[in-house]
Amino acid sequence: MGCGSSKPANPVVTLKKDLEKLGPLPELEWYHRPIWSQYVEYIYGHAKQNGTTNQLRENFSETMNSTAKEFLQIEYPECDKAGTTEDMGEDIRPFGSDSNPCVRTKTFLTLDEGFNGIMYANTMVVNSPMAWKSVSDGANSALPGSIMDDPKTKLAQQLLIFMTYSLEKRDTNVKHCVLNLVIGSVMMTARWKPHNLIPSFSLISDNAGSEIPKPESLPEDEDTLGSTNPQLTFRSCMFMSIVRTLETNYPGCAIWDAGEMSFDVEGNPYPFPARVLICRDFEKRNKDVATFDFKVTGRDGDTVGSGSRLLRARDPSEDPGGIVCLAVIVNVDPEDPWPKRDMEKHRPILSGAFGEAIYYGMIMSFMRGFDRCALRIWAGQDTRHTTLITPHTKGSTAEDAREFSDLLFGKQLDPLKTAANLQDASDLMETFGVEVEQQAEHTLWQSESHFQHIRNQMRQRAKDNPERYDMIQKLSGHSAAHHFLERNFSGSIITEEGELPQPDLKDVPKLENAQLVVARDPKQEPSSIVAVVASIPIPVPGYNPLVDNTKSWLDTPEIKRAEDALLAVLKQWHSEGKISTVDCHAQVAMGIDGTIYQFVDGMKLIDYPDEYMAKLVWH
Repeated sequence: MGCGSSKPANPVVTLKKDLEKLGPLPELEWYHRPIWSQYVEYIYGHAKQNGTTNQLRENFSETMNSTAKEFLQIEYPECDKAGTTEDMGEDIRPFGSDSNPCVRTKTFLTLDEGFNGIMYANTMVVNSPMAWKSVSDGANSALPGSIMDDPKTKLAQQLLIFMTYSLEKRDTNVKHCVLNLVIGSVMMTARWKPHNLIPSFSLISDNAGSEIPKPESLPEDEDTLGSTNPQLTFRSCMFMSIVRTLETNYPGCAIWDAGEMSFDVEGNPYPFPARVLICRDFEKRNKDVATFDFKVTGRDGDTVGSGSRLLRARDPSEDPGGIVCLAVIVNVDPEDPWPKRDMEKHRPILSGAFGEAIYYGMIMSFMRGFDRCALRIWAGQDTRHTTLITPHTKGSTAEDAREFSDLLFGKQLDPLKTAANLQDASDLMETFGVEVEQQAEHTLWQSESHFQHIRNQMRQRAKDNPERYDMIQKLSGHSAAHHFLERNFSGSIITEEGELPQPDLKDVPKLENAQLVVARDPKQEPSSIVAVVASIPIPVPGYNPLVDNTKSWLDTPEIKRAEDALLAVLKQWHSEGKISTVDCHAQVAMGIDGTIYQFVDGMKLIDYPDEYMAKLVWH
């Protein structure tokens, strides 16, 4: 349309006439995206600082095209991962100057990651003289308006609208589509259906991954009420497997227990419990919400590292937003001790839970929780993974939510059922057979959500630069030992006593960089050593517990050798009269794992009472 090999006298007029022949097109409301302007201003500022503006000018079209693609990768990371952002190539369009009307444009179509034909974005980059001018002239408040009001911009918007309209006529789902028009430092965006109230669903997979194998023998399970439940071991393994899946698939997100969900299957109430878990991204939150934090482990110690964390809002009516995944865990007939996958049997259950979860997802989205998120359902070992794409219409108050619910569903939704006492997690223990322990509030971080976010950032940096992480790990481990002793043995003098002496064992390497850190109480001189920490970096070169936290060093030969070596040192110091006659704390710290004992009788290590361990300060 407009520009071609025949070079018409006025390509702008030609394009206008071509669009007019198609009849009236939808009128859309366009708005400016300041974040794009900041992105491009940074690129230009960097080039100016380095004296490379001429090179930027020469390659400006390629830079804008690649920057637009990077922007879409950030906006739709799941589509980038799935490869569903399509480069539609370049075209010649009449959006240039009067003297040179025909310029290059680049178009990207972003489709859902499940390949279901749901369009998220239609993006056009116009590489016109006006594009470069918008960058080289510098940012000013009038710039976006002047570009948006330019007749060539209006024409480009009309063409982008026509392209989307044509896709809709070919049965592409464009209900949720945003149109992006990029001209230099200005991005204009419009929603194709800003008042759409109908959600869409992108099926990602059914029964992806492998089943959890049944153990050779199952224990006789009893819940806390004393009644026999032959499925409790399975439920515990399944729950922990799902939590770990969420931790892996949504790194850096905190997992919230939202409560029980009731639903119908083929017109009848489903008789077994269903639990809703929510993964939230700290950076996408709307506000901070106070929580109760819990450590969760399987009933047979089925845990990884230091266990998994679940959060509960102290006030269930408070929603911080930032939702990236809704997960529904549905228990099945408890008479089957170890349910196998049977999609035909469980499909009605999955469908009933899916339909009910959509209602809750829509309300959460309406209250600015998300625009799209993963919706995953487990019924026994059968699972369905979808993306829920919700209407853009949003509210902010409980009354808004009630009106939205009445309009869309014709009814009010009952809230998800939470525990009467939110600090009491016995309902999780009874339903899923997991062990749950409430955790103390964070002192270094804003919340557990903040901690998970920071830890994920550290993991990513360690993954990107493992050599630097290895160096930091050695230094931070010894520093952490100092900090621990300072917090727990106030008034003591903290010193480093050099390398941990280790015997020469055939075919067994020594633990490298193992340092002894000692706390001495001046009041107990000369028998003043009240605590000793053997601080040992991870003994496997290149292993990174931040990237891979599946390895625990507890009960390993490495930590046992460290304990034996520490005991030998303590015996020697005891014989020299250096160890406190009141109490001596002995600790091995290996990476993020460790063991703590009381050194007694000048010859052995025993476990401290629970009361002592509970008083230790770790932050």
